[in-house]
Amino acid sequence: MPTPSPIGQRRCDSGAIRFQRLAIAASAFAALLFQRIEPIGLILLNSVMGLLFSARGAPFILAHGVLSKLAGRSILHPGVDQRSAYILFAQTPALDRFIYVQFAIVTSTLVLLAPHVPTFVWTFSGFMTLMMALSGTVGFCMGAVFFAAFLGIIRKLGFQAARWT
Repeated sequence: MPTPSPIGQRRCDSGAIRFQRLAIAASAFAALLFQRIEPIGLILLNSVMGLLFSARGAPFILAHGVLSKLAGRSILHPGVDQRSAYILFAQTPALDRFIYVQFAIVTSTLVLLAPHVPTFVWTFSGFMTLMMALSGTVGFCMGAVFFAAFLGIIRKLGFQAARWT
């Protein structure tokens, strides 16, 4: 019997995922531009809340909901609606958790390193800005690439892992 597709599972509005990615890009850019760690802390808060309460509890997703209600419609729609591991706006719950864990680890590390190695923090903020802007505009998600690679490694080790199809 085939495994049910994760595409049919309940998840956030794809416009909300896109909004979240662009909000992360904007926060990372603000951290780089002003060389302040607080915007990175905002990304960390979003990641922790998303990890604890699912994507629907992430502050940037909630902000999209509020702004969409005020506007009377979704304020962002996906530019690409492909269902592959690398180009997507509608993420599976497993991918959501994986990406939130990645962001929580990375942003925690950046917050801890900021007083000691600020050049690294601002350089990585620039990289994060670029990757999240790319993800938020055309849908190419490095987190999804890492997730697919992680699943491949898990399968090669002989463990059962989630499937995309």
